[in-house]
Amino acid sequence: MTKAARLGTFFIAFVLCALFFGGLLLVAERPSMRWGLRTTEPIYLHEGNVDVVIGGSSRARRGIFGPYLEEDLREFLPDRDPVVYNLGVAGNGTDAQILAMIELLQYRTVDYVFLQLDMLRRNRPPTHRNLQRLGRTWDIVVAPLQSMTWFEALTHRFQLLYLRFSLAADTCLQLGTECWAPKLKPRPAQTYDLSEPRDLELAELFKKLSQRERRRDGAYFLSDDRDWRFDRGPELRTAFYLDLLIDEAAKQGTRVVLMDFPKFEFAQLNDRTIELVEDRFGLDLITFDRAELREMGSRAWGDFGHFNYVGEAIARGKIVNYIRSEHGHGGH
Repeated sequence: MTKAARLGTFFIAFVLCALFFGGLLLVAERPSMRWGLRTTEPIYLHEGNVDVVIGGSSRARRGIFGPYLEEDLREFLPDRDPVVYNLGVAGNGTDAQILAMIELLQYRTVDYVFLQLDMLRRNRPPTHRNLQRLGRTWDIVVAPLQSMTWFEALTHRFQLLYLRFSLAADTCLQLGTECWAPKLKPRPAQTYDLSEPRDLELAELFKKLSQRERRRDGAYFLSDDRDWRFDRGPELRTAFYLDLLIDEAAKQGTRVVLMDFPKFEFAQLNDRTIELVEDRFGLDLITFDRAELREMGSRAWGDFGHFNYVGEAIARGKIVNYIRSEHGHGGH
């Protein structure tokens, strides 16, 4: 084979590989591939205004039940059916959780976004554990990873990209209808929530709490008041996506409110953090003080961070009171 022939063969192979992987990326970018049809439906297939969207981790997903909040909102919207979405994304990693809110705002009109902000674990990557599926290719390849060294960031991006290719290929081979799903017709917006609070045995919870407190000489909280930082570490990526969310919300006048649902036995946020959120992002922050957290620990938390029905009512009441104060002062 001549040199020209070898170069031609190499060029054709290169083009075919580029087309193959480029096609996989295009398929992987489809919302139904990334979010699945259940979450794609409210973001991309519903039509009409959304009154309240709940976002965050599994603590938000199970902590605020959409149908219950819908009934509460009738106080402010007596002439129509309120629309509530709960788009919480379970797992460690705020980028995917905030991204769900951003994509919704790009397609829909929303009055309120209540986002439960979950601080990232120091011993894990700053990306969501399912970012290879949930994120856009841009989120994998371009969005900053300042908390990692350049080499760690490079290998992490390559790992996520490989998993993205692999997931798209496997889905197309095994579930062709998911890979080439036809475009569905839009439907009127309605309340959307896939996760109810946990229904647990409170007697067993009380027993465990008493045992823990006895082992700690009566101390309930594991630490002093908690502190959030957005100027270093994994939270740099959280701040990056929060800025994107705030910019998208500003385009349509959506009110974004942050919520703190601390894990079981974690103390309240300190005053400096609350001031930091207000100064850095210009957002209100819904919190629980020590007395509320202690009460919730003894009668409301379901497990290490998730609500049962008692806790859901308390957390939901925080949101309702915030909206009530907004209406009382001529807000939304």
